[in-house]
Amino acid sequence: MTVEDLEFGYQDAEAANRGHDETVLHLDFPSQAAEIKFLTASDANEFRKGPKRFFDAVKGRDPRPGELTVFSTVLESYRNVNVTTSSASPSLGDHAHSSFDSCELRLYEQMDETCWKSFRRLVVSSAADSKKLGSVSHWLPMSNVRVQVEDTRVTISWSDCAHLEKKSGGNYNPYYSFVYRPDTPNQK
Repeated sequence: MTVEDLEFGYQDAEAANRGHDETVLHLDFPSQAAEIKFLTASDANEFRKGPKRFFDAVKGRDPRPGELTVFSTVLESYRNVNVTTSSASPSLGDHAHSSFDSCELRLYEQMDETCWKSFRRLVVSSAADSKKLGSVSHWLPMSNVRVQVEDTRVTISWSDCAHLEKKSGGNYNPYYSFVYRPDTPNQK
């Protein structure tokens, strides 16, 4: 059974359960049908909210149009060691500075005819049973990604375009720029 089957079955179940007994959940998957009877309507409603909450929280884990999956694995834990506030995407919310236990790591790559439009994206998504559902996405450069392996610990470091550079323009007017410095990683 695939994720698409689960989403399809969940949507069908919502439609089938409108106007029926609130304690019965009908699931119509493409290959088979099932019925679950709950003790109370509140138990049934809480159960129905779970899959929707999960799929909404990890929506960013799937490849975007044009992206190819280069690598995928399950991790025991993930921790973003030294994210800077300027490089953390506002859409990540609390997940930019958090850690996940038992999560999935995926690496996507999008190639374009013009090399400067090519990129890689590292995505870490929480486990389905996690209390903190979500996914974190990082932009990765095509080169200068450093990988350090120590026993069962792997540390990946890279530089993004969030190095703040300040120059004086005279007359007390500083100029600020965010630049890419491949030799000094600011993400780990």
